[in-house]
Amino acid sequence: AIDAATTGSLTYTTVSDTVANLTAGGAATYLAGKDVTVQDAASIQQLTDLDAATTGTLTYTTVSDTAANLTAGGAAAYLAGKDVTVQGAVTVTELNAIDALTSGVVTATISGTAAQLVALTGTGNAYAVTITDTPTVAQLVAIDAATTGTLTYTAIADTAANLVSVAATPYLAGKDLTIFGSATVQQLTDLDAATTGALTYGTVSDTAANLAAGGAATYLAGKDVTVQDTATVGQLNTIDAATSGVVTATISGTAAALAGLTGTGNAYTVTITDTPTIAQLTAIDTATTGTLTYASVSDTAANLAAGGAATYLAGKPVTITDTATVTQANSIDA
Repeated sequence: AIDAATTGSLTYTTVSDTVANLTAGGAATYLAGKDVTVQDAASIQQLTDLDAATTGTLTYTTVSDTAANLTAGGAAAYLAGKDVTVQGAVTVTELNAIDALTSGVVTATISGTAAQLVALTGTGNAYAVTITDTPTVAQLVAIDAATTGTLTYTAIADTAANLVSVAATPYLAGKDLTIFGSATVQQLTDLDAATTGALTYGTVSDTAANLAAGGAATYLAGKDVTVQDTATVGQLNTIDAATSGVVTATISGTAAALAGLTGTGNAYTVTITDTPTIAQLTAIDTATTGTLTYASVSDTAANLAAGGAATYLAGKPVTITDTATVTQANSIDA
């Protein structure tokens, strides 16, 4: 406009404009030998063209281009110390290459598996990250450290200990959680409170007192349960009633007490501290697929000689509590 108003000379040292105007047809006439300031983001090609159009200083703060162009040979000359915006899709390798070329903030959108994204280098960049599979807590922490932008993911899978750790706290809200291995009742309670998402786990492992406590039943239904210490009959019956899964536990007591065990198919390791009858052994054996340990058997001759009793007599001292016939005595001895 000024040039059109005069046939005289124009004297100026600097041109400042948008990159579109600076690279438009005819603009080059006014750039030669001048300092050029780009007011907005420029692509690598635009910066290359402007750099070729003047011997003056080229000033700009932001570069915006595709990942391929930003990582191409020669692009590095224009990235040092600049904020960079990556247009379109980008890989972890490309982002790491761009990050290495500038101390400025790199803005990009990237998606991939957690295993891929943990390889992102640098910190303080504005990556909008979508994790396409289920990350662990450690993977989330590592990916989060690479960006000030948003992390998008729907679920987390890790051990209960890792999920209830302080490091995990910022990542749980609203997410589906899958627990590797066993969890305690307290861990399940804490995780259930930390998210509105689904809580998926296979087994529960805790003390008998915790497993039989009020509220624990919520977390036991349909789950296999391991009792970490020695349980009472009452505790085991409470736990058994709360789940259709297998309860694994260790218990000891008198035959009369242990015959009160309910349920079947549980894996109890049972030690009988006194001398059981055949009926008591049968009842206790029905409650478990685990081992029965006892030192001796005491019962009537008829019960000891009955079909099925032999299962419990092998290798055990036997006391007959009444008078046996020769046939009964021979049957028991056999």
